[in-house]
Amino acid sequence: MDNFIFNGFKEGGSTDIVPECRFIQVCNYLFNLTIEAKDKHNETVPIWGTCLGFEQLAVYATGDYKILDSFSAENISYPLKFTNELKDSRLFSQASSEVIYNLQNYKVTINQHSYGISSSESNKHESFQKYKEFFRIISTNVDKKGKPFISTVEAYNYPIYSSQWHPERAVYEWNSGIVINREKSIVVSNYVGRFFISEARKNSHSFSSPTEEYNLLFYNFKDIYDESLKPWYETVYFW
Repeated sequence: MDNFIFNGFKEGGSTDIVPECRFIQVCNYLFNLTIEAKDKHNETVPIWGTCLGFEQLAVYATGDYKILDSFSAENISYPLKFTNELKDSRLFSQASSEVIYNLQNYKVTINQHSYGISSSESNKHESFQKYKEFFRIISTNVDKKGKPFISTVEAYNYPIYSSQWHPERAVYEWNSGIVINREKSIVVSNYVGRFFISEARKNSHSFSSPTEEYNLLFYNFKDIYDESLKPWYETVYFW
């Protein structure tokens, strides 16, 4: 879930989408590094944003902390409603017919959010035009109250990809309370993971030595299982 404070309302994600939040500042810094890498050096430094990350990227791309709207889309899965941009999207250009079919016909995209971006038919924010110029809108959905929202995007000119839905949950969270077609969604999750890895491989940077690389591997940092965090999370990493 995305638990944050926005315009005075308490929401999920365990952080605050406000300018003074240190986490938001750090993520914005990384966003700007990706933009700079592409603009100045033609280098690929990919970003993926999920749920709260989807919302953060909207704020970074527009500079508008008020672009988010409220939605009712907690613990519900949908098939995606693709836009005409699907045919031109990098994200799904390599997807098999099975992946596209699953996304279009089965409830494989788990949503856990109460904020998001209204689709173009209903969005009245002044900064939404800037959002549409930065992001290709690949899919939309409708929440429990019939309110349409944007569910998948990619930046036109940068290796930035984002989903309001959670591609990782089907593979890594086995809480029986999560409403999802797990068998079909795992096919989708595996594709999304492979795609993002292929984007990362476009970057030619390397460590100066094996020792430097080993010291920075994720496996050096301890993961802690905390049962009190159920049903939403099972493992916490500190680094």
